[in-house]
Amino acid sequence: MTANRSSRRDIKLAIPLFFALLTGLFLIVSNQANGRNKSEKSFEATVQRVLDGDTIIVQQNTRAERITIRLADIDCPEKDQPFGAEATAFTKSFTMNRTVTIRVRATDRYHRTVADVLLQDGTSVNGALLAAGLAWWYRDYSTDKTLESLEQDAREKKRGLWSIEDPIPPWVHRRNKRKNL
Repeated sequence: MTANRSSRRDIKLAIPLFFALLTGLFLIVSNQANGRNKSEKSFEATVQRVLDGDTIIVQQNTRAERITIRLADIDCPEKDQPFGAEATAFTKSFTMNRTVTIRVRATDRYHRTVADVLLQDGTSVNGALLAAGLAWWYRDYSTDKTLESLEQDAREKKRGLWSIEDPIPPWVHRRNKRKNL
């Protein structure tokens, strides 16, 4: 009787473990089928297109899928704002048709990959935009004090958008456009 109870208890313990392992295996296989492992933190890719100063489209060398990347912790002026075109041109000159490293942070509500974008020499495109005065440090979403100091330095030296009086942040510009529709 004791051996019978012991084997039943072992079976009761083994069943949840079996299903947990099966679920884990399914998730690994489905992530690989989607072309990119969801736990992947960084990868190399070639920039195929620059949509604006803080959004690019990349393609991994080993995959056909194109991925939209939103540069983390910064917000560039919109195309119809002062310095919007300059921010886009700056990002193009730094990244277009070049291999970059994408350090994934998150996925935003528009299904874009939010990431740090690094050139092959290690230069942060996110930081370079701030240093050039072509982006705001997105303080609501970032705690990176290095980026904060890059923006502060650009402000003090009146680089880029900081050369004009009272530049309108892009999140305010977008909100105002929605109100006027």
